[in-house]
Amino acid sequence: TTLFRSNIIQTQSRKIRTKFTAESIQDYKNLYKEKADEIVGEAIANEIRQEIDREVIKFLKSVATPMATDVNLPLSIAFTGQDSLSDMTYDAFASIFLAIEEIVRATKRNRTMFILADTATCAFLALNPLHTEADPKQSNPYFVGKVGGVYPLYCDPFSTENYIIVGYKFDAPEKHDAGLYFAPYVTTMHEVPDGTNMFIQNYITMNRYGYCLHPQDTGNGNADSDFFRYFAVNFFNPNTPVPNLTGQIRKFYS
Repeated sequence: TTLFRSNIIQTQSRKIRTKFTAESIQDYKNLYKEKADEIVGEAIANEIRQEIDREVIKFLKSVATPMATDVNLPLSIAFTGQDSLSDMTYDAFASIFLAIEEIVRATKRNRTMFILADTATCAFLALNPLHTEADPKQSNPYFVGKVGGVYPLYCDPFSTENYIIVGYKFDAPEKHDAGLYFAPYVTTMHEVPDGTNMFIQNYITMNRYGYCLHPQDTGNGNADSDFFRYFAVNFFNPNTPVPNLTGQIRKFYS
């Protein structure tokens, strides 16, 4: 028996925090003439996408089910007695695969997952021999490679905490199945004369978007999702700090 759940999505409008000012837009017009609107529009649209990315990541953190234990890199070093990159990151890899097992059992879905982590954690995962480098032709600015050569790894450049989220998304053109659904947004740009024809004011408008969990997710949206797992990554404690691995990193890339 398949149970479906309906969600009511509340939409609202808001002002967009942008770095553009009326003066800077006028400067673009002076520099780029007729191309100024297109250049400014693309830049503002990118800022909008980043705002949405921040909101989606915040939402994922709030709904993801915490793993039983977090990853403590200094304790991993103390246990192995080694200061190598591999020993420090294998615990993180093990936790990722355990999270995948939990999602598979809870959702009865295939092992088609993605990994999301902060910049520092992505750097350590990328240095592990099990990591596969990203394709230079990859257009997604957050994609940094694959964990174990299988699961795509995405970087959260906005985070001030160290963490890993494992989530479900069936990545195939003929299938549309993901733990999180959201309605896409549309951006439009308007030019309105200010009455003197000396300056044209630019406005950006955007229809609001909403997102919700998978209809078969039995969680209530409060850190209990079937489709997402979360665990923190600790880089430091007073007794066993993470060693300086600059020499190993240089040797790794030499």
